[in-house]
Amino acid sequence: GIVYSGDDHLPFRNVPGKALVNDFLSNAVEKYGYRYVFTFNIYPYFDPTLKIAPPKYTCESAIRIATCFEDGCLANKALVLARQKMYQLTANHTQRLWIGEIGWSSPQAAALSTEMAQCKDFSSLDTLHLFYENFLKWDFSVGGVRDPDF
Repeated sequence: GIVYSGDDHLPFRNVPGKALVNDFLSNAVEKYGYRYVFTFNIYPYFDPTLKIAPPKYTCESAIRIATCFEDGCLANKALVLARQKMYQLTANHTQRLWIGEIGWSSPQAAALSTEMAQCKDFSSLDTLHLFYENFLKWDFSVGGVRDPDF
């Protein structure tokens, strides 16, 4: 998610002295053109926007939006945002996008630093099973933008 945190002028993040993501991607597309494939790792499990604030935001509602693969679900939203950022960078709707990794964790990952760390069921085996069951049913369609290429 952090690489998406560019601004109105830069779609991807540039942090001088640390990571020049936008510059790297711009240079790669310029040099390799269509041969360059944008690859993103999608981990709804670590999404910092998931909150626990009943009655609207609960552990159950977080599990629901993080483990589904339909319009409005976190994985799909991440792919829509990736396509939007890619277009902002290249002005080209035909650039290829691959999903490099996608996943869930059980038991709870030590790196889980969001409010979901307080939700026992979020990192349960049942939720892990639900995530991958839904992933296997997914037809890779993403509403509103071109679907991933692989």
